[in-house]
Amino acid sequence: MTETFAVADGGFRLVAIASPSEAVLDYYELEGRRVADHGWRLEPAATARLESLPLVATEVGRRTLVVGDHRVPLFTPGGRPAHLVLSIRRG
Repeated sequence: MTETFAVADGGFRLVAIASPSEAVLDYYELEGRRVADHGWRLEPAATARLESLPLVATEVGRRTLVVGDHRVPLFTPGGRPAHLVLSIRRG
């Protein structure tokens, strides 16, 4: 499953959810455009703006942060859970 966020209005907005299973999209209970193409993708009609984006990765919920071409694993096998909070700071 992949959640895609965009920076908007000094915060974050959820712009897409992708999964091999349509049931995962149902779990979010969001209205929007669904596309079936090598799995399922939901583009929500509207989502809340988040001031910060907390990410937690554990052995159960392993996550990878992808920014452009950079991939940052947030959990390593046998490692401790990673806790990361993203926020926007204008320079």
